[in-house]
Amino acid sequence: MKKKVTIRISKDLYDLIETYSNQTGISKTDIFEKALRMFFEKSKRDEKQIELYEKENQQLKMLIKVLEERKKALEKVEGTYQKLLDEKDQRIQELKEIIEVLKQGQGKKKPFWKFWD
Repeated sequence: MKKKVTIRISKDLYDLIETYSNQTGISKTDIFEKALRMFFEKSKRDEKQIELYEKENQQLKMLIKVLEERKKALEKVEGTYQKLLDEKDQRIQELKEIIEVLKQGQGKKKPFWKFWD
């Protein structure tokens, strides 16, 4: 059973509905019912879409947080790696200096039987 509803609409909209009804043979009541059903279905779809976007937004926020923490960890590792490289280079230089000193001292060695001189 259908309920009677009285509404007011602009003359332009009424003329559009009247013309469409005459051209298609669809009653004005059916046109209004279809339009209202489409409106409410779209509203439901929009609500679901908003809910989906909110979930995606939360997931993206979590991903950003993970990526920021990963970036910090990588920066720490890179800093440690650079420090190790610097220490390695310093140790290589120290060893080169020791080798040079040993090479220079090698020419001045006395034979072992002359250790008392």
